[in-house]
Amino acid sequence: MPKAASVRGKSPITFGGFIALMILAFFWIGTQPFVDLTSTESSYNPISQVIILVLTILAIGQGLRIKSPINWSHYTPVGMLFVWLLFSALAADDTALALRNSIIQALFMINALLLTILPRTQSEFARVTCIAVLLALVLSYFGVVFLPGLSIHQTGDIFEPMLAGLWRGHYMHKNAASAAMVITIFFAIYCYSNGSRVLALLLAIGAGFFLIHTGGKTSLATLPAILVLAWMVEKFAWIRIPLIVGGLLVFNFITIGSAFSPGIYDFIASLGIDPTFTNRIDIWRIAMRVASESPITGVGLHTFWGSYPVLYGGGHIETWAYSAGSAHNGYLDVAMNIGIPGLLLVVYIFILRPIRHIQPALDSGNDTALTRLFLRIWLFVLVGSCLESQFFARGGVHWFLFMAAVFGLQFQAKARLVPAPSKQINPGAMSVHA
Repeated sequence: MPKAASVRGKSPITFGGFIALMILAFFWIGTQPFVDLTSTESSYNPISQVIILVLTILAIGQGLRIKSPINWSHYTPVGMLFVWLLFSALAADDTALALRNSIIQALFMINALLLTILPRTQSEFARVTCIAVLLALVLSYFGVVFLPGLSIHQTGDIFEPMLAGLWRGHYMHKNAASAAMVITIFFAIYCYSNGSRVLALLLAIGAGFFLIHTGGKTSLATLPAILVLAWMVEKFAWIRIPLIVGGLLVFNFITIGSAFSPGIYDFIASLGIDPTFTNRIDIWRIAMRVASESPITGVGLHTFWGSYPVLYGGGHIETWAYSAGSAHNGYLDVAMNIGIPGLLLVVYIFILRPIRHIQPALDSGNDTALTRLFLRIWLFVLVGSCLESQFFARGGVHWFLFMAAVFGLQFQAKARLVPAPSKQINPGAMSVHA
């Protein structure tokens, strides 16, 4: 097993690594940090779509110049998912919006895939990712110190004034910030394993302190659970399917079931747990109703929550839940947006297939620390999606890194690092072959 590469490598970052850094900066920071939540003006920014298109073209161009491990036949299910997104969009009431959202998601997937191969060495990948994480963390603290009105939830926030005082940094919401801080801690552990212990400690302490101030109880409770779960999944192969698949089924049954079954509701309350899961059950009832009305194609990706008919159609008089930005359950949101067939594709691509790649990735002889990083991110988003809508998130770094982790686990399982030919410009690089 090769020794993990140090983050503090002396070789310069290659052009591919620079593109990877720009991609990560786009998803970690975005083009519109520090959004004013007290304003009713739309935060829609067409510049971000231009940037992601340019980054995609650059990433594809660089990816074609290097020997990559991509065997496109392995990504047939991903292609099927994109086709289904388009089919669902064509059946949606707002076809144009659903098509645009589906195409953007395709660009996200392409960038997540190429992120894992553009850096040419383990050391370069570690440096690029840790630089991006550090920049995002510093920017969040900069906002809290110098732009508190745009980095801390205010009583004047339009939709959730009850969150006043909770930190969100440069992110749109405290939940997005808390998820990003958990992932930052995962990267801190990865940096520590790769030799940059001072940087790792700074990232871990900084992200941990910020996480506490976001008030993200779900993320805070999930962090230690994921570390233990990832260890169990790594050590005990026989437990993977029942623990991951069975655990997700049970968790979703209990949480969503509380919105429809008085028995489940009372049972959860008897355990001292909020049976409404912070007022989510009203949202789940709406999402379940919408999903049942269009079970095959769904309503179209990201066309329901926040739409004019939903916000101003009078439903908010019945319940505030119509103003929610999502179903607050990723699996339910997928079923609502792209139907049951779309949900089945998501389960197969992002849950069942990665489970098959865990053991080959651990046995491959590739960097075990990197495999563990991918494993932790993957598990964190799977579990977190039971209480938050993280699948196909429009601006969430957690969804992008989740896709990168899924593709990364496959590369770790199916690819091998071999010495690059000496005629290459960067003689210290490593090529990856399936």
